[in-house]
Order: sequence, then structure tokens, then C-alpha cells
Amino acid sequence: MTSPALEFTKAICKVLSLDNSLGDVVLKVRRDLLRIVGVKEFSDEAEWRDPCLSFLLTEVICKGCSTCSNIDLCREQYVINELTGIPVWLCSICKFPYDTKEIESMMIECVHRKSMAHVLQDLQCVKCKMIKDRNMTLLFMCWKIYYSFT
Repeated sequence: MTSPALEFTKAICKVLSLDNSLGDVVLKVRRDLLRIVGVKEFSDEAEWRDPCLSFLLTEVICKGCSTCSNIDLCREQYVINELTGIPVWLCSICKFPYDTKEIESMMIECVHRKSMAHVLQDLQCVKCKMIKDRNMTLLFMCWKIYYSFT
């Protein structure tokens, strides 16, 4: 985990960089602040990462206007259905509500794809770097444990 001072530095510099007139000044301040907290300017630690969660559903089709769009379920604004209490996302073009059953099935399909990708991944021996060819054994000829690429 990174230090609070580093996270504060990255957040302040990100907010200040939104003003285009402060561009060069922000770069100098960022460099100086990173030096104070002991982090190199171009290191991975110094890179801004958005702390908000994101779950993107691609190619969601609106039943009202037939447009295809991507919906970020964690960041897009939604309306709570007064009858069911379930969140409903609206099309950005025609304001027609997306089908929640379709969104649920797309989410389930996404989880299914990710779990299948995990199950079907290749395992590699730590010692000899060979790919595991037998699915039922945990140990290979060199008697080392396998690890996943991902």
C-alpha cells in the first residue's frame, strides 16, 4: 500500500491539472512533491489511478431507439424504479429505460466468461517452465508446483 502523502500528492496534482492554464506549474509542483515523498517522477507508483470501481457492459442495445452503447454500471447515473426499487439505466439519446433482465443476463454472461477463462488457463511449472499437460495431477515430472500466467 502506498503512503497517504503520496496519494494526496497524486490527487491534488490530478485536480490542478484539470485547469489547462496551470499545466507547466502543476508539472513542477508534482515533481517537487514526489521528490519530497521519495518517489521518482516516472515510476509506476507516481501514476494516477482512478480509485472508483468500474464495470463496463459493452454493446447494450436500447429498445427505444435501437442505438448500441456501452454502459459503465458503477459510474453511469441511474433512476430507481418506484415500484420495484431496482435501479434502471436510461438511454443517453432517447431516455428510454434499458431492460434490467437483459443487463442482468449480460452481467452473468461476463462472470461466466471470466470464470471459464480462469478454469481453462494454462499452468506452467515453476522449475522447468513447461506447460502442464495432464489436468488431474498437481505435480509434474520435476516435482514442482504449477502457477498461473494470469
